[in-house]
Amino acid sequence: MGKIFEFIATGGYIGKINIAPATFGSLVSIPLIFITYINPLIIILTFSSLLMLGILSSNYMVDVSGERDPKCVVIDEITAFYMVFFPQKPDIWFLILGFLIFRILDIIKPFPARLMERLPKGWGIMLDDIVAGVYAFLLLKIIHLIPL
Repeated sequence: MGKIFEFIATGGYIGKINIAPATFGSLVSIPLIFITYINPLIIILTFSSLLMLGILSSNYMVDVSGERDPKCVVIDEITAFYMVFFPQKPDIWFLILGFLIFRILDIIKPFPARLMERLPKGWGIMLDDIVAGVYAFLLLKIIHLIPL
């Protein structure tokens, strides 16, 4: 079970890339978005599954590594970026804009993301990114309402 959890937590070992693992991890969500964003129920089931597996696999990686938030764990970015466009599939420009907004928010960790980081193990790893994803989602909704 350990190798499966490691595979999940690292986004298929993409998190093992030494340069910008979180950025590459976020990109893993893009195929999922285009495959599953056909039905809101499928999106919710996929997101719920990613969240549950993310918490479990992150717990495993914390236990194995002894680190509070192992850098190789990218399931948090995968899950959070996946939910940014709910419930519709984005066009390419909105995808790029959403990616940039999400990465910036994930890096700066606006309130209450920093507080979420303090939660134990996988909960803290996952929920701080979920907060960034929610903020990115809201910003994209606002931008979408404003005619450019």
